[in-house]
Amino acid sequence: MENHKQQSSLIQAYRRYLGHSRGFSPHTVENYISDVVQFVTFVEEDPYQFSSHQIQAITPQHLRGYMDHLHRQKIKANSQSRKISSLRMFFQWAIRHDYCKTDPRSAAANTQTAQKPAPMFQIRNQIQGFFSKTRTIHHTYHDRNVAMFETL
Repeated sequence: MENHKQQSSLIQAYRRYLGHSRGFSPHTVENYISDVVQFVTFVEEDPYQFSSHQIQAITPQHLRGYMDHLHRQKIKANSQSRKISSLRMFFQWAIRHDYCKTDPRSAAANTQTAQKPAPMFQIRNQIQGFFSKTRTIHHTYHDRNVAMFETL
């Protein structure tokens, strides 16, 4: 992983918090730190010089861009969620310890991490076949079924 001695004092402090205060295993700490360093590198900051001044410059647009980047890289949804969770914990820690005043996640909270592909559209003949079968089986529910299907 990263050389601990070269990382910024901010990331070093976060590493100590994860290991000592939260009691996470060394492997878990490395994963959290790696996720934060990847994000910091994405926003074109040097992870070895990252400071509280720079963390305050992070905007919701940076987070949205990072989430879009993860999606374009075809990172699996559960890995994206873990990375976002790592950032969530990092920003909560940074606010609690006065490294930053605002949480850039709050404006990006409604952004989804991964979207499932849209369902394939049925061709017209298949849809008409579906409705013709419902018409013959449950004639009284045909209009309701058509209305429900059209609202989808």
